[in-house]
Amino acid sequence: DAQEIEGATAEESAKITNYSFIYSSGVLKFSLAVASGASNPIPSVSASYDDLGLLVLTFPSLEQDKVSGWSKTVSLPAGVSVEISRSGDQSIYTFKGISDKKPFKLSASQSPNLVILEIDL
Repeated sequence: DAQEIEGATAEESAKITNYSFIYSSGVLKFSLAVASGASNPIPSVSASYDDLGLLVLTFPSLEQDKVSGWSKTVSLPAGVSVEISRSGDQSIYTFKGISDKKPFKLSASQSPNLVILEIDL
């Protein structure tokens, strides 16, 4: 099932500034550093599997995504990669190499301001 976080939009200067990842004990944790001009620094985001069984992280309304400007594909541990596409204000992160729609958890934190996707591989 899709998981969603309601948050800041492009109009509120929502942006992605960096990324990091950790792989430990079979869990891949992919974190995106975020910011906005609103009191809530976390942008709107959703995560779900598409019809092809790919895990898709969608940011519908970002003023800026620095990560999308650095690379179109990021290699992650355990044979997983993420393809990044940007169109208008929308950024889409598509995770490949995950078999059988493994469980995932979408969350966010403040101080530091992060959107976090954890995948049980």
